[in-house]
Amino acid sequence: MSAMAAAAPPAPQAQAPTQAASPAAPPAPAPSGSPAAGAAPGRLLYLVVTQGAQAPERRDGGRPAGARYTRDSVRSLLQLLGCKPRLAHKIAALVFSSVEALVAPPATGAGGRQQRTSRRQFAVHAHGRDGRVAVSLPRAEFLQLVSAAAAQFSYKIAPASDELKVATGLRERRRCVIVLLCGTSGSGKSTLASLLAGRLGITTVVSTDSVRHMMRSFAPREEAPLLWASTYQAGEALPQGAAGAGKAGSREGGEPTPQEVVIAGYKAQCALLAEPIAALVAGCEARCQSLVCEGAGGLGATWGRRARLAASGGGGREGGTSKGN
Repeated sequence: MSAMAAAAPPAPQAQAPTQAASPAAPPAPAPSGSPAAGAAPGRLLYLVVTQGAQAPERRDGGRPAGARYTRDSVRSLLQLLGCKPRLAHKIAALVFSSVEALVAPPATGAGGRQQRTSRRQFAVHAHGRDGRVAVSLPRAEFLQLVSAAAAQFSYKIAPASDELKVATGLRERRRCVIVLLCGTSGSGKSTLASLLAGRLGITTVVSTDSVRHMMRSFAPREEAPLLWASTYQAGEALPQGAAGAGKAGSREGGEPTPQEVVIAGYKAQCALLAEPIAALVAGCEARCQSLVCEGAGGLGATWGRRARLAASGGGGREGGTSKGN
C-alpha cells in the first residue's frame, strides 16, 4: 500500500508540464506578406506619399515630407472620383490592408522594419509608443494601389489618368477649385452649395449675406444705407433719380417703374459686394484653398470681372484653379 501511494503522486506531476506547455505552444506561422504577420488591423495610421520614384529615406529618425493619407482621406478621394460612399469605404480599407501586407516582416523576423520586394519599396516609421506606425511610399506606388483596389469593385481608375491626378491635387491642396453659385432667393443655392462641398471635400462655404454682414460692421447705416438695405429693397436707398437714369423704359417725366427701381438697387448692391468677393476668391487662389460661394448678389459682377481678367491673361496660375458659375 505504501509503495502504491508513493507511486501515485508522480503521475499528475508528469502530466502537469504537458498541460502547462499547451497554451505556450507557438502558433502556426502566418504566410509571408499577410497582415497577420506584421501589424494588427488598425495599427497603420496613415500613408505618407512622396514625390520620388524610389523609397524615401529617413532623415534624423523623422518621417519624410509628403502628403498624408488616412483611411478617411482615401475614402474622400475615391468619392471625388465618383465611387459610392459604401464602396469607397471598402476600397480605402483594402488599400490599407494591402499596405499592411506588403510591409509585414517574414515570420522568422528577418528583414527588420523595412521590406523590399521586386516591385515595391516602402518604409515603416514608428508613430508614438503604442506600436502604431506610418508608411511612406512613392506616389507611383500609391496610385497603383488605389487603382488595383478600385478594380476589385469594378471601378476602372487608371494610375496615370488625369482624373486621379486632379483628385490628388485637390486633396493635397496643390490646386484648388472655386465654385460660384448665383440665383434668386429660394432657388436652392444653399442646398446645392452644401451638396457640392460634401461631394468635393470642400470645407469653406461662404454666402454673400455673410460678406454683406461683415461689411456692415465697418459702415454705419447712416453712411451706407444701400449696404444695410435688403436685396430687393435696395432701390429705395438709392439717390433720387438714380434708379431710372439711362433707362429707355422709364415713364414720361423721368419716374422709374417699380421694376426698374428693384433692378437698379440690386445692381448697385452687387457693385458694392463685387470687390470684397473678388478679394476673397483671390485669397483662396493664393492659398490653394477650394471655395464654394453662393448668394443672390455680387457673384454675377465678380464672375464677369474674373472672366474678363482671365481672358486678358491675368488670371491666376494656368490650370491651377477651376471656376464655375
